[in-house]
Amino acid sequence: MRTLNAMRVGTFAAEGEDVVYKFRLGVCPDGSLSAQRKQSTGDPVLDARIEHAIATLTVDLPNDVLALLAGKCQKIKYEFTWRSKDTGRGTVQ
Repeated sequence: MRTLNAMRVGTFAAEGEDVVYKFRLGVCPDGSLSAQRKQSTGDPVLDARIEHAIATLTVDLPNDVLALLAGKCQKIKYEFTWRSKDTGRGTVQ
């Protein structure tokens, strides 16, 4: 969650509106992440930027999590919500 909350999305001043983006998260043994969109912001360009920002993140996985992944990418069965706070920043729940 700390990594997702620190994520920066490439937006510009005029795009700094309040939006909500809902997604499921996939995590791989190498620490890479991917997003599966569940609710769009309504702006396909912003959606693509959010998805790209998530895809460029990596996390350090503890050994117990690596054991659960069993060498394969897995989807987390939780729907995350990203809400914009200001230009390029947001919070994830």
